[in-house]
Amino acid sequence: MTTLCLDFGNTRLKAGIFEGDCFVEEVALPDDSIGPIEFLVNKYHPERSVLSSVVDHNFEIENLLASSTAFHKLSHTTRLNFTSPVGKPQTIGADRLALAAAAVHFIPAKTTW
Repeated sequence: MTTLCLDFGNTRLKAGIFEGDCFVEEVALPDDSIGPIEFLVNKYHPERSVLSSVVDHNFEIENLLASSTAFHKLSHTTRLNFTSPVGKPQTIGADRLALAAAAVHFIPAKTTW
């Protein structure tokens, strides 16, 4: 199964392509225009996609991904493999949520930090 992962941070926008659990390619995106995302969707035909964004972005991207893949936008409401004792979970950026979920996934024996 092919998954397109988008990471829109404060300094860089990038995409990662995965085949199952295997990383295939990273693509630096010049901006949040729809063209480069359409290109990746047409090239890889992902079945799934996920967007982690901490910036205001072009919402056409979400529409494209939702219409062509099983799309999920990562947020504080996403069901994850860990819990957080933060009083206001909506203040945790999607990038930090993704990083914490990856750490728990790849290092499951380390359950408390």
